[in-house]
Amino acid sequence: MPHNAYVYFCGGVNQAERDRWLNQLLDAQCCVIHHTVSRIRFEQWPQTELDAHGQAFGAKLELRWSPAGNGFDLLVISDEPLAGLDVSLWEQIALERDSEAGTPRIFLWGTHWASLVGAEKAQTANLDGWVQAGIQTELHYPLSASASDGAVQVSTRQYRRQGVPCLTRFVRILAAPEPGQQEVNDGS
Repeated sequence: MPHNAYVYFCGGVNQAERDRWLNQLLDAQCCVIHHTVSRIRFEQWPQTELDAHGQAFGAKLELRWSPAGNGFDLLVISDEPLAGLDVSLWEQIALERDSEAGTPRIFLWGTHWASLVGAEKAQTANLDGWVQAGIQTELHYPLSASASDGAVQVSTRQYRRQGVPCLTRFVRILAAPEPGQQEVNDGS
């Protein structure tokens, strides 16, 4: 059974206003993906420098930003109404959220060095990242060292309009189960 979703759009905000919304809506459990043409970074919130394009996500919401004219467009996707949000400044988009049963997961980019060269060699050479053909720099995910030898997934939520999927929201980064391990539905 679908649930209501709360999707808000605000266009043309300046950098200070974007940062204020990020600080107001995000908590320390959120993860940030930001990117330029030549790099992509995954970091735990908060961090000091944001790229022009990005998204921050956590259990409660995702906030996406992209440059538009002299400012930024912001999109907030949430499973509940946002307290303190002046809705007169935001366009609200009516969508439905899929139930949490069978929450889809997608794989993120990269293979960890330990899987490519072996755990001992990776540790000796201080290789602690993921590499992906076509991405010029090593990728790093905000995972504990114990999770760094497997693949990386992100749990997602699907949002629909009149039954048609139109948005996917990231919820949290997870270590993927090793081959042969049973996948557990973590309810995210």
